[in-house]
Amino acid sequence: MAVEFALISVFVLGPLLAGTADYLILLTARAQLNTALQALYYFGWTNPGAANNDIYAGDVISNINKGGSIYLIALAKTSATYTTLVYACAPPAATAYTTTAPVCPSAQTLQEFVEYRVTSSVALPFPIPLVSPVLLSVYGQVQIQ
Repeated sequence: MAVEFALISVFVLGPLLAGTADYLILLTARAQLNTALQALYYFGWTNPGAANNDIYAGDVISNINKGGSIYLIALAKTSATYTTLVYACAPPAATAYTTTAPVCPSAQTLQEFVEYRVTSSVALPFPIPLVSPVLLSVYGQVQIQ
């Protein structure tokens, strides 16, 4: 009975526990990225004039990393900048975002959004079958006007 349990624990429970550890690390890193993105949303919403300033957005991320971040978070570059201003006309529901301000019809208002992309590289302790490090990324838009 002890031999069977030893074989089961090595070949079944070992990989199961290793995969669980990797999954929990990825889950923790993803939650941390979402928290950083929410901090950028708050920054953009409360500072509409500086919301698309790469330096200020970088300072927000730098403060998050200094404040006890488990994984190093960084702003991801989209084309030439780290933050992107996008525009849309509303109503109807804004579905077509453009990087240049369109001329809206008289019944619609121009809305201005800023888009943030945040990434983190996470090293896994048991990377099989995944490749380590894993690059996680989240992005989103917040209305600033």
